[in-house]
Amino acid sequence: MNKREVSAIFNKKLNEYRSLSYHEMAAKVGDVDDIEISSESGTSYGIEINFVWDSRPGGAVRVMGCIDDGGIRAFFPMGDDFVKASDGTFAGEPAE
Repeated sequence: MNKREVSAIFNKKLNEYRSLSYHEMAAKVGDVDDIEISSESGTSYGIEINFVWDSRPGGAVRVMGCIDDGGIRAFFPMGDDFVKASDGTFAGEPAE
């Protein structure tokens, strides 16, 4: 797995989810988005995005994602997450 390639693909997809409004994210709590993406190199990657309440229902939404190429990396996928509060800010991150 090409780490630069997978990192670029994963960050782009995660940023798409970051751009959702809090209400769009809250509506997806409990959902899992499974995405297949083919890179320019021809490698196919699987991305899984999960939406959960961070600490209590109706509060902040935690969005967790992971990506792998279906090989041995499926056992050790690259992952990241973020938390969006109801006021649209991202928990633990400086205000933009």
